[in-house]
Amino acid sequence: MPTKTKKSETTETSESTAVAVATSSFAEGDFNQSDIIMPEIKLSQGAGALGDWPKGQLVVDAEFEVEKPAIITVLSYKKQYVEYIPYGTGETSRFFDTEEEVVEAGLSLKWADNQRPTANAIMDTMICIHGGKDADPAQFPYEFKGERYLFCLWRIKGTSYDTAAKPIVTADSTYLKGNIRKGSFILEPKKAENSKGSWWVSRLTRKGINDDDFIGFLGEFM
Repeated sequence: MPTKTKKSETTETSESTAVAVATSSFAEGDFNQSDIIMPEIKLSQGAGALGDWPKGQLVVDAEFEVEKPAIITVLSYKKQYVEYIPYGTGETSRFFDTEEEVVEAGLSLKWADNQRPTANAIMDTMICIHGGKDADPAQFPYEFKGERYLFCLWRIKGTSYDTAAKPIVTADSTYLKGNIRKGSFILEPKKAENSKGSWWVSRLTRKGINDDDFIGFLGEFM
């Protein structure tokens, strides 16, 4: 079945899927999305900012782990392409919205002459993590029908694109029929290996269908 072209943007750029900016009688000023700092979940590879965390852990803001496997619902997602820059060069990667822009910039998404692609697909998502009844309210601050939840950003990249991003697009294009919020997924890190070494990938599998009340709860957030 052909994949649909999605128009939704991440919370940084889309008005239709933006996180609601609360209005309060205790606040004054012109507030917008730039005033909100969203949590972000990452998969630890034992290096970089998460170098002190065990490999294969789901970590939020380098502060706490999310129990594995995690149940998540995707609220929105956006596909882009990012330029590959070798670590330590000090250069900044460029981002592109289409394959055409990648080619026009002189980059490639394919292996050639045993050389890696000079750009790769990524997916930026907003997700809701299901914490359960006993989750720490400080870590899962949203409550619905006695269950606790966390809304956060999640960037899917590298080899995880095949195992996590593509299942999202596939579900949205098939059994969820264009409403990604109707379904939930199981997110579980898996170890991958080849002749050059091992690393961890994020893997999504189908969990189930969400009821209308829960979808309404998601809509109150964004």
